[in-house]
Amino acid sequence: MGVGVLIVGLAATILGEILVGRKTPLRQVTAPVIGSLAYFQVVAVALALGLKLSELKLLTGIFVLATLALAILLNRAKSIRE
Repeated sequence: MGVGVLIVGLAATILGEILVGRKTPLRQVTAPVIGSLAYFQVVAVALALGLKLSELKLLTGIFVLATLALAILLNRAKSIRE
C-alpha cells in the first residue's frame, strides 16, 4: 500500500464530489462511496477487456480527467444561463 491507494482515494473523492455534489453533509459522506464505485467499475471493465497495467492506468487517468472537464463545462454552462 502506497501511492496507488492514495491515487484511488483521491480519484474516488473527486469523482464522488462531481457526481453527487457537496451541498449537504450527507452528500459529502456518500460522495467518496459513489466515486469509488464508479472508479472501480471503470477498472473492472478495463480488466474485462484485457487491458495491460499501463493501459489501465492511462484509462483511469483519462476517465478522471474527463469527469473533471465535464464538471467544469457544466459549471460554466450553468453560470452562463444565470
